[in-house]
Amino acid sequence: LTVPLESPKSFEGEQQAFGWSAGVGTPPEAVQAALMALEQYLYIRLDTKNDISTEVTAILARGTSTAFLGLLCDIGKREVALFEGPLRPLLAVAEFYSWDIRRGVNGRSHFMIGAYRHGEWFVRMAKAFHELPHRNRDLRRIAGWLMIQRPAMREYFASVVAVWRKEAQSSPDDPEADMRTQMIATLDRN
Repeated sequence: LTVPLESPKSFEGEQQAFGWSAGVGTPPEAVQAALMALEQYLYIRLDTKNDISTEVTAILARGTSTAFLGLLCDIGKREVALFEGPLRPLLAVAEFYSWDIRRGVNGRSHFMIGAYRHGEWFVRMAKAFHELPHRNRDLRRIAGWLMIQRPAMREYFASVVAVWRKEAQSSPDDPEADMRTQMIATLDRN
């Protein structure tokens, strides 16, 4: 999967790895725990009013797995302004919209199955982390809102839609063609 960063960059893992930070796609437990720890670290930085643009940029530059991109989409859902900055290229990847929907359908309640054996404190912490309200936000709606509210994002999405239209014409059998078409229609309406 290629993400249109300053220099387009390929990431490995496709949809399965994209959901690893949410426990989707049978991630190795150590990787899943490390992703959740990184996510929590970034939330703590946001909660203490720190700018995390440098960390986000470093993750995009050094990461090679779509697992990091799924995590960063969740970070962007919490701090939408990041989608106007370092996370903006993620909104140009049509696959992420459908992958985000599929990840959300699976939910995170399965994380609580073994939590109770670790005591009340752990259960409270785990529930607070896994039930963060921004996780329920739809990436498509965030993109539409940004396009309506932010003129610079309107220009950006105009260029993204132009690329998606070319891709749709050149690859009509692409499995993500339906999502690309839906996103084009959504953004055109706005």
